[in-house]
Amino acid sequence: MSFVRSEDGGVPVLRIRPLEEAGCLALFTLRPLGFAPGPLHTADEVRRTRAALTRAWLPRPAVVVRQVHGTTVLPVGPMPGPDPHAPDPGEWSLLGEADGMVTGRPGLPLAVFCADCAPVYLYDPTRRVVALLHAGWRGTVGGVVERGLEAMGAVAGTRPADVLAAIGPAIGGCCYQVGEDVRARVEARLGEEARRVLDRREGKLYLDLAGTISLLLQRAGVPASRVYGAGLCTACHPDLFWSHRRDGGVTGRMAAVLARRT
Repeated sequence: MSFVRSEDGGVPVLRIRPLEEAGCLALFTLRPLGFAPGPLHTADEVRRTRAALTRAWLPRPAVVVRQVHGTTVLPVGPMPGPDPHAPDPGEWSLLGEADGMVTGRPGLPLAVFCADCAPVYLYDPTRRVVALLHAGWRGTVGGVVERGLEAMGAVAGTRPADVLAAIGPAIGGCCYQVGEDVRARVEARLGEEARRVLDRREGKLYLDLAGTISLLLQRAGVPASRVYGAGLCTACHPDLFWSHRRDGGVTGRMAAVLARRT
């Protein structure tokens, strides 16, 4: 299996083995922990949870962005080294407004937050650069996957054929009911291939978000053999995941984290 459950320091995660074996730290957190403030978790609770994740799994506090369901991918440059007098490890650095980050810096964790949207992990083991994306349907059809690959190219000269990609847990085609506006956008983006990710059942329309992302990765030049999927629907597994759709918005957020180890 590509995604394997593990726990350390009371922090349960899914580890992404293909990316780990290639030289990354790549994980996805599980319930009951919450990593962004909201109706179920206060800012103080989130700070403590982020600190626990940092101590258990990360080489240093993560870098995050203010997610807006868009397509901007920001480069992350040099960051200061570990400081013994630094604030609580739950104080993660906010880079700006975006839905993705790219960096070639070793030991620098990137994090995005999800509760049905898909985290997309990208790693070029040849040029040693990583990108982490937050992809809902808007960002996906808008081009966030392609912007992530382009950002890797701009930072390190990455070729899509060299990229290892993983798509984390997200709401599946079993549960993700969408409207005709989404259908029109997906069909405009995928053309005939849209039938592979749109399914009409009992008069209702459903979208396979992870399948859409996989198709777009392959269209952009990432070989299908280098794309790994969790195959886990966040709405179907209340024991493992928060789900904005299932929980009617009264929910928490998981964290997806990616870093080069060396």
